[in-house]
Amino acid sequence: PRPETEGLVELALGCRRSGRAADVGTGSGCVALSLRQEGDFAQVVGIDVSAAALDLARGNGRDLGLPVAWLRADLTSALPTGSLDVLVSNAGIALGAPLATLAVADWDRVFAVDARATWLLARSARAALAKRRGTIVAVASVSAHYPFPGRGAYSPAKAALVMLCRQL
Repeated sequence: PRPETEGLVELALGCRRSGRAADVGTGSGCVALSLRQEGDFAQVVGIDVSAAALDLARGNGRDLGLPVAWLRADLTSALPTGSLDVLVSNAGIALGAPLATLAVADWDRVFAVDARATWLLARSARAALAKRRGTIVAVASVSAHYPFPGRGAYSPAKAALVMLCRQL
């Protein structure tokens, strides 16, 4: 994994090292696989809406010999029921267009994935996390604090995510 991913996993493991973990927006699976390898979790679930991403994650898990449950789903529909100890909100998209030309639908889509998704996950997982005093780790970006030209809604959406996390 990249150094930022290692830091994310260390942060999650610093909060909880065992129980049940879910990585939503798993992509290549590196967060879920790292939680499985470095933690002592009874169950790790990697969730993504992309079949191609899950195929890659499954292959990575197979290559490493790490058992992770891979589920294709959109956000909260596949969160494990019962207790949950670690929830990683790893969903994010960036559509490369300047704000002046960005379509409203694209603005809404970026905010839906990059900010609203974590709020929905937190809302949905609240009871499961509360049972075990679990934690949520949300993946933001340096773009939340230092916008990059041509990134459209990405920086504002990640800034909203940072503020959401402070509210949670």
